[in-house]
Amino acid sequence: MYIPRPMPFRSNAASRHVCCMAGIDIWNGVKKDLSPATATITPVVRQATEPSSRYRDNWVWNRRADFLQHNPGSPCDHGRQYTLIMNGCISAVVLVPCLVLLKGRTAVNVRVEPLQVKWFVHSTFFWVWTWGFFAAKAYFISIYSLAPYATDGIGLSQTQGAALQSILAGGQIIGRPLIGLALDKGGRFNMTIIANIVAGLSCVAIWMPARSFAALVPYAILQGVVGGTVFSVVVPVTTSAVGVLDMGSAFAMFGLSIVPATTFGQAIAVSLINFSKDTLLKSGGDVYQISIGLCGGFFWVSALLLFGGKVALQGNMKLLKKT
Repeated sequence: MYIPRPMPFRSNAASRHVCCMAGIDIWNGVKKDLSPATATITPVVRQATEPSSRYRDNWVWNRRADFLQHNPGSPCDHGRQYTLIMNGCISAVVLVPCLVLLKGRTAVNVRVEPLQVKWFVHSTFFWVWTWGFFAAKAYFISIYSLAPYATDGIGLSQTQGAALQSILAGGQIIGRPLIGLALDKGGRFNMTIIANIVAGLSCVAIWMPARSFAALVPYAILQGVVGGTVFSVVVPVTTSAVGVLDMGSAFAMFGLSIVPATTFGQAIAVSLINFSKDTLLKSGGDVYQISIGLCGGFFWVSALLLFGGKVALQGNMKLLKKT
C-alpha cells in the first residue's frame, strides 16, 4: 500500500519563478533603458498613466508639468520606472511567504517527466494546450487594453480607468470560485467552453460599442468573472484529458505552450492599435475596434478547440453529456 509522505520542498524551480516575476520588474524599473519586453508594453503603460487630451489642460496636470520642469530627475519624473519597482516589490512580498509556507502532499505515485513533447500531439491534450494558447492570449489583451481604451480611446478620466481595472479584478475574485463550482455541477469541459463563449460575447457585444463608463462597467464585471477561466480550470481540465498520473508532465508542457501567447498577446494588440491610427487613420474608440474584435475571436477559437477536446475525450459529439 502506498503511504503518503510530504513532498520535498522544490526550492530551485519555485525560487526561480519568484525571481522571474519580482526581479524582472524591479530590474526594469531601476535601469534607465527598458528591456525589449518592457518596451513592448510601454505604449500601454503610457496610455494608462498619462491623461487623455481632454484632461491635459486641468490644474493638476499643469502643476505637475511645472514641477518637473523646475525639478528634473525627481522621483515624479520616473513614473513608469517606479511603477515597475513597486510591482516587483509587491510581488516578492506576496509570493515569498507563500513559497516558504508551501507544502504539498500526494496520495498517488504520480509520474513527473518534464519536457515530454509527446503531449503536444496527444489525441486529447492537443486540444487542451491549443485552447490554453488562444484563451491566454485573449485574456491578456482584455486586461491590458481596458484602461487605455477608457482613457485614451473614449476620453474617460484616469480615476474612471483605474476603477474599471479594479472592477475587473473584483470580478475575478467572484468568478474563480463560481467557475470551480460550475465545473463540478456541469462538467469541466462543458462549463469552460461556455465561459469562453461568454467572454468572447462580452468583448463584441458590450466592449466594442461601449462609449461611456456606465457601459464599460458590466463588461468589466463579466470579463472578470469568465475571462481568466483558463488559469483556474487548467489543472482539472488537464487531469480529465490525461489522467492523474500524467497530469504533472502534461501541465508542464501546457505552461510552456502559453509562454508565446502571454508574451506577445498584448504586443499584437498594440501593433493593431498603431495600425488603426497610422494606416487606417482612425481616432478615439475606433482605434481599438480591431484589437477588441481579435480578443473576442480568440475567446471563441479557444472554445471551439476545447470542444474538440470534449469530442476526443468522450468519443462522440453529444453536447449535453457531462464531460
